[in-house]
Amino acid sequence: MAALTTLFKYIDENQDRYIKKLAKWVAIQSVSAWPEKRGEIRRMMEVAAADVKQLGGSVELVDIGKQKVTSYLTKKFAELRSPNEFKVYMGHGGKPWVSDFSHPHYLAGRRAMKTVFGVEPDLTREGGSIPVTLTFQEATGKNVMLLPVGSADDGAHSQNEKLNRYNYIEGTKMLAAYLYEVSQLKD
Repeated sequence: MAALTTLFKYIDENQDRYIKKLAKWVAIQSVSAWPEKRGEIRRMMEVAAADVKQLGGSVELVDIGKQKVTSYLTKKFAELRSPNEFKVYMGHGGKPWVSDFSHPHYLAGRRAMKTVFGVEPDLTREGGSIPVTLTFQEATGKNVMLLPVGSADDGAHSQNEKLNRYNYIEGTKMLAAYLYEVSQLKD
């Protein structure tokens, strides 16, 4: 745990640098619910990939294509031969996802939250607005977990969505603590 103390100190000393990086990221209008922003989503992924590569990681960007719901509904409506008009568009969508909260990675996440915030986390079933979660799990065949860093008053996905500086910095520490906890898992 001494390594975490050193790392947490480093994070605290470099807060301004992290905030500047976050500001550059959120300036990219990568709202997944807006089809006209698809290019910005790709740009955001490229920026994130470059940062991961700079840290020594590897990245593969894969285009998952367009949603098929609208074409299916349009086809079904045409089969009805209705005199009415029909228009449908996807504002947002994704498959439901539930995971095993007794999985070792969840337990590692719980320990990380306790390390950083000093309290046991509440286990809630949230994150339904993050449709890529199940896609990640299916593509990798691995367990996926969402570690929260926001507050109830963040206005998630609204025009005025926010993330408190404190939550961002402590969330950075929580990710570090989580990775430490995962490193301690036995095969």
